[in-house]
Amino acid sequence: MQLNWLTWAMLITLGGLLALVVVQLTGFVSKGKTRKVWTWISVGLLVAGGIPALGIYDYGFSALNNKVSFTGSTLAVGGEGEPQPVPTPDITGCNLGDPVTVTVSGIDKYTQSASGGTHRYKLGGGVYTTIADASTFTGSPYKSLYVLFGNASTTGEFSTPKTFTLPCESVFTASAEMIDNSTITTYEYETDDTDDIDGLTENITIGADETKTAIVKLTSTKKSEFTYGFLAVVDFNKVAFDSAVPMDMSGNLHPTAQGYNLYDLIGSANSTTKWFVLPPLIGGQDLLYKIDFESDTAVNPGPAGPQNATIRYYPINYYIDETAGGIEKLGAIDEDGALTRPSAGTSVIFFQ
Repeated sequence: MQLNWLTWAMLITLGGLLALVVVQLTGFVSKGKTRKVWTWISVGLLVAGGIPALGIYDYGFSALNNKVSFTGSTLAVGGEGEPQPVPTPDITGCNLGDPVTVTVSGIDKYTQSASGGTHRYKLGGGVYTTIADASTFTGSPYKSLYVLFGNASTTGEFSTPKTFTLPCESVFTASAEMIDNSTITTYEYETDDTDDIDGLTENITIGADETKTAIVKLTSTKKSEFTYGFLAVVDFNKVAFDSAVPMDMSGNLHPTAQGYNLYDLIGSANSTTKWFVLPPLIGGQDLLYKIDFESDTAVNPGPAGPQNATIRYYPINYYIDETAGGIEKLGAIDEDGALTRPSAGTSVIFFQ
């Protein structure tokens, strides 16, 4: 049991009263000077405990009691290792049975226009429901509302999840800013060159048993974003190359991902793939990364084909996994192997 500040005040008051009785009515303290000291201590305890006990002033005990447990734990409320407290709404003057008309509205972040399309929401512990943009439904004050704006659509703005608590008001708009994507433009360079590799006048020269680095730059138009990044795949000839290693410009490896057969291989039966994850691309900014290509010890990739490498970019978005009870997940490919967004673009690395 945790003692609150009022209980402690009462105990201090009783302690002072008991001490005063013992000092004044018994012979426990007989010397005059010592008796006077104990009398003042007793009176001090009575005053110190009596003031908060009577509600005059609590010395900050109430705030202290909210942070410290007097039964062994010294962690503050919500401290590490303890669950966060759930705030209790002030429902004074609110009739929890009154209806709240809720409008669900998606807004384009840059144009501030309506997103259109549909959204997916769940009220309290209810079921998921699909609703058209700017449409309404009825809820109750202080109900929790979760909305997946965009409803995992494969077109238009990227889906955006957001949680609300319905207010004690007759009308409420649940809205979120959403961001549309666009196509990307890619540029490919060799480590020591700034000319775009085009397969005509610019190529990467590589021989047997060599490692060459290709730098790739992705750009997109302003006022657009690829909010959750990309699942990318590099397709290369496994006879001509031993490996293709994607990494950021500091040399940190990009996370790899499970492979999928989503497209026709550009090479032959000897083609193989390496899947990896790229971070978000913000419109008007550049996303740079590099890939180390290591050729086979006995095969020169240039003349034998030539054995070019192709990289495709699949945007990551929310999708609804029906095999897992309809929960929402982030990915570029859903549980059925379908793209959650169309391919955003392609890079080609030309070798000679």
